[in-house]
Amino acid sequence: MIKEILKSHLTPREEYLYGFADLQGLTDPVFRNFRYGISIGKKLDNSIVATISNGPTTEFLSHYLKVNHDLEQVAGRIKSSLRENHIEAVIIKPSGTATPWEAWKANVVQAEILHSLVAARAGLGWIGKTGLLVTRIFGPRIRFVTLLTNYRLEPESKPYEMSECGDCRICVFNCPAKAANGKPWNILVERGKFLNEEKCYNMCKEFGEGQFNGDHTICGICMAVCPVGK
Repeated sequence: MIKEILKSHLTPREEYLYGFADLQGLTDPVFRNFRYGISIGKKLDNSIVATISNGPTTEFLSHYLKVNHDLEQVAGRIKSSLRENHIEAVIIKPSGTATPWEAWKANVVQAEILHSLVAARAGLGWIGKTGLLVTRIFGPRIRFVTLLTNYRLEPESKPYEMSECGDCRICVFNCPAKAANGKPWNILVERGKFLNEEKCYNMCKEFGEGQFNGDHTICGICMAVCPVGK
C-alpha cells in the first residue's frame, strides 16, 4: 500500500529514488516511537550542478532551494495520504542553508546525518568522503527528505554499511576548505573522523557572504566534481 502511495506522488518517476529502512536504536530518542524510515530523494539537474565547479552560482542556489521545496511539498502530500490510511508519520525536512554556525550545525549537519543514515539503511547509497550521500544512479547530485513512521516496513534493498568510493579522492582534492581527510566512511566511523564540519561551514559561509549577501551558507563543489552517476 505504501509503495502505491509513493508512486502516485513521486512524479515524474525518473527524478526520484525511495527506499525503506529499519531504524531500531538508530534515531534520536525523541523519535523512539518511529522505528521505520522512508527515504525519498529527488535528483538535481546535472547541467546546473556542473556550473559550480568554482563555487555556488545564483542558478544553483535557486535550483537547490526549489528542489528542497518540492521535496517538502511531496512529503506533505504523502503524509496526508498515509494519515488517510491511519498511518502516523513525521517529516524530517531537507537540510537548508542556514547562516549562523549553531543554526547551520542543527539544520544541515544533524539533518544530513539523519537523511544520510536513513538513505544508507534503505540501500539507496553510501556516505562519501565529504559527507554526502552517494547514489549509483545520480551520484551525490540529489536532495533528500525523510518520513519516519511507526508502520512496519520491510527494507527492499540491503543497507550500505561501508563506502564504495574506493581510492577515489577527487572530492577531497577539490574541496576548497580542505575539510575532508580522505578516510572512507563505514558504520563504525563517526562523521567527525573524516570530515571537519567547521571548516566546511566556514567555506560555505565565505561563499555566501561573497555571492549571496550572507543570506545563505552553501558550496556544493564536492557534489559537482564527483564522477559517480555522471
